[in-house]
Amino acid sequence: METEQVAQALARTELFAGIDAASLEELAAAAIVHECRAGERLFEVGDPGDELYVVVEGSVRFSVTSRQGEEVLLSELHAPEAFGELALVQGGVRSARADIGESAVLVTVSRAQLLDVLSREPAAVEALLRAVGGMVRRLTKQFADREQKLTAQVAQLKVEIDQARRERDVARLTENDDFNALRDRAAAMRAARQRARPAVEAIKS
Repeated sequence: METEQVAQALARTELFAGIDAASLEELAAAAIVHECRAGERLFEVGDPGDELYVVVEGSVRFSVTSRQGEEVLLSELHAPEAFGELALVQGGVRSARADIGESAVLVTVSRAQLLDVLSREPAAVEALLRAVGGMVRRLTKQFADREQKLTAQVAQLKVEIDQARRERDVARLTENDDFNALRDRAAAMRAARQRARPAVEAIKS
C-alpha cells in the first residue's frame, strides 16, 4: 500500500478521523502494512502491547480461555476498526488473544508514534477516550450475554438433575426383592381371579 492509501485507511477509523492531514501522513509514512492469512495468530494473552492495529480489510477475532479450558469469543472486528489502543497507551500486555478471521490487511502504528500524535492532537485524545469507552461497553454487554446464557444452562442442568434423581428413586423402589415379591403376588392374584371367573359366572347364572 502507498503512504496515501495508508493515511486514508487511518482516517476512516474513529480514532484518527479528527486529526490533521499532516499528522496522518506522518503516521502513515512510519506505519507497517501486514497481509495476514485466515487463522493466523497476531498475539497471545500476555504479549507486549506495543502496537496499535487498524483493520483495512478482513476481520480479527478476540478470545480468552475460561477456567474450564473453553475458548470464549469476546468480539470480532472488521474494517475500518482499530484495536490495541488500551494496552498501547498503558504500556501493558495483551488481555486477549487475537486471530485473523477472514484473510486480512492490517496497518500497525507503534506506541511512540501514537503517543507523539496524542501529545499534539486534542482530537486524537478525545477519539481515544471514545474508543476505550466503546470497548468497555462492548465487553460489558458480551459478558452480560454470556452470564445470561450460563444462567439458562444452569437452569436446564437442574431440570436434568431432578429428572435423573426421580428416575433413580423409582429404580431404587422397584429394583429390589420386596418389590419383586409384591409384583409376583399381584400377578398370582390376577391369575387366580381369571381361573375363578368361569365358576363365579356359573353361580350367577
